[in-house]
Amino acid sequence: MTRGHHGSVGVHFRAPARPADALTEQYARLVAAETAQGRTPELDRIAFIRSPAELGELGGTCVNVLPVLAARHAVGMSS
Repeated sequence: MTRGHHGSVGVHFRAPARPADALTEQYARLVAAETAQGRTPELDRIAFIRSPAELGELGGTCVNVLPVLAARHAVGMSS
């Protein structure tokens, strides 16, 4: 669980590792299905980062818990 600076709360689950290509394909299928039904997908893209330093490369704004999650994941990867 994380709590944002503005009182937002996020619940996060760790999922088994999957190849980025498989996740990208699944996301593309989801977007195609939503678009085919005349709906605009909630998320406009998917991106993968390997360290908190890469957050700046995403562009735009991000939820305030993303840096916390990126740091937590980076710590978990190094142990």
